[in-house]
Amino acid sequence: MFSPLEQFEIFPVFGIGSFSITNSTLLMLFSVFTILFMYYVTFLPNTGGGIVPNSYQQVTEGFVSFVRGIISETIGVAKGNT
Repeated sequence: MFSPLEQFEIFPVFGIGSFSITNSTLLMLFSVFTILFMYYVTFLPNTGGGIVPNSYQQVTEGFVSFVRGIISETIGVAKGNT
């Protein structure tokens, strides 16, 4: 029978000795590398992150704004901050 809590189950994918890589670790590494790649593409060495944003900068700023909005709605905004 399917349980909705199965999606949160952490299980080892592979391991060496007492060190194991879990599904949670893989998802975290994928997320970190995706974000780092986005920032690398945004600020490529040849474009230098100029004053006028290119399309990659707009996507990255939109993503940052989206995440900041979710965090502000969840945690709340301190007085004086917008």
